[in-house]
Amino acid sequence: MITVSIVSHKQFHQVLNCIQSFERHSKSKFFYIITINISEVFSENNLRKITKNYKIIINEKPLGFGANHNNASKGVVSGTFIVCNPDIDIVHFDIEKFESYESENQFLAPQVQIRRNDNSYYDFRDFPSFLNIFNRQFRKLILRTKNNQKETNSLKYSWFPGYFMVFDIKIFKSIGGFDSSFFMYCEDVDLCLRLKKQKQKINLSNNIVVNHIGQFSSNKRPKYFILHIMSLLKLNFKMYKGYY
Repeated sequence: MITVSIVSHKQFHQVLNCIQSFERHSKSKFFYIITINISEVFSENNLRKITKNYKIIINEKPLGFGANHNNASKGVVSGTFIVCNPDIDIVHFDIEKFESYESENQFLAPQVQIRRNDNSYYDFRDFPSFLNIFNRQFRKLILRTKNNQKETNSLKYSWFPGYFMVFDIKIFKSIGGFDSSFFMYCEDVDLCLRLKKQKQKINLSNNIVVNHIGQFSSNKRPKYFILHIMSLLKLNFKMYKGYY
C-alpha cells in the first residue's frame, strides 16, 4: 500500500481531483490521509464515490507544511509515503515499474518528473540560494519574463520540491521527518540536506510524471516572498551551525 498525505487549505475540491488522478492508475494501491488544515465545508460522500481507502484529520488550528505531513506519517509503519499538494494531477504512474525500481535500486527518496501546464519540466539540480531567488523575482517583477528551466536527463539531484515527494517511510522517520519550525517554505530543502548528510542519493524516477498547477504565491505576493526569504535565512543559519 502506498500512503498519500494531502493537506487542504479550503481546497477540498482540488483534493478530490487529485485523488481521482491517482485512482486512474490504480484503485487498490493507494491509501489517502487528508488533513483539513483550515475549517471548510466538504462532502465526504463525494470522497467515498472515488475511494474508501482514506482517513481524514481535522485540525483545531492551522499547522505548517511540515507539521501536517509529520502528523499524517505517524500511523504509517511501512511502504511508500507520498507528500502531495492538492493541486497535483498524476499524469503517469506505472505502479509495477515503480515497485520494481524501488526493489532493485533500494532508492530512498526518488525524484519525479514534475511538469508545468505548458508541458515543460522543472529542473531541481541545485540547492536554492539568495542569488537564484533574487534572480527569479527580478525576472518576474522587473523584466516581466518567465523563468524557463530546461528539462534535464540527469538522474542525480540535490533536492526535490515539497509539492510532490516520495519516500520510503522508514527513511523519512529515521531522519525525523520535516523540521516543523520552518512552517512555510524550505522544509523540502532542509530535509534533502539532511538526506545528503546521511549519504543518501535522490534519484529521478521516470515511472511517475505529475502536473503541478501551482499558484506559486512567493512569486506573486510580497508577503510570501518575505516568508520565503525568512525561511532561507533559517536554512543558512542551520548550515552555519553545522546541522548539514
